[in-house]
Amino acid sequence: MGTATVGGKRNTLSRRNLVIVIALVILYIIIANIPNDGASLSMEGQKILALMVVTIIAWIFEVIPIGLMAMVALMLQIPLGIMDMSATMVNFGQNIFFFVIGCFGIASAMRRSGLGTRLMLAVTILSRGNAKKMLFMFMALCAFISMFISDVAITAMLFPIALAILKENGMEPGKSRYGKAMMLGIPIAALIGGIGTPAGAPMNYLALSLLEQAVGMQITFLQWTCIGVPIVFILTPIAWSILVKMLPRRRNSWRGLRRPS
Repeated sequence: MGTATVGGKRNTLSRRNLVIVIALVILYIIIANIPNDGASLSMEGQKILALMVVTIIAWIFEVIPIGLMAMVALMLQIPLGIMDMSATMVNFGQNIFFFVIGCFGIASAMRRSGLGTRLMLAVTILSRGNAKKMLFMFMALCAFISMFISDVAITAMLFPIALAILKENGMEPGKSRYGKAMMLGIPIAALIGGIGTPAGAPMNYLALSLLEQAVGMQITFLQWTCIGVPIVFILTPIAWSILVKMLPRRRNSWRGLRRPS
């Protein structure tokens, strides 16, 4: 019976995806053929707009894997007459993509080598069981690392470590105020750290690329860092001080915080 149920679910999903694909094809045809005088948007522009809408909807409903759909949308531009092969590859082969790949490669290397785990365990030792200090050091280290690798990657890497520390200290999920502060502090610190350098987030380098293409303004890595790093140093303690207010005021609540065994 279990096999039949699984098969039934697969058939249902297949029919659902087939219906969505047909609907997306119809939607593309409708958007691409909306009457347009060409003054505000060219025919190629109207087609790429229709393709973008269809791609986003396909991502939302997960008709096919997101990465595969991105490649399909890229290659469809050629048969649909939007761009030729050379123009398509030039637009999607800019330096930003290789830069982003490099950032995720660094994040993967840190995860596989265990460097991130070692750094976090060092933080638990240096905090000497002081809950406030541990929260601050977690956020500070998270913000620092996030200046050089993607904030999403560093958040995903540090969450399990923080969760292990919280479980070791008997903090119940959903009820521990310290746990809430820690789980909020990590993504907030990662987001703040992403401001520090262009490598902190893919959108940073995309903004630099768009500025250079649109208005000819070139901002170097060093120029961005000279402004971004002070902002990180200012915002991280401010965010920590706000999160500390979530914690209980009793002195006993700060004791007994242990690192994972």
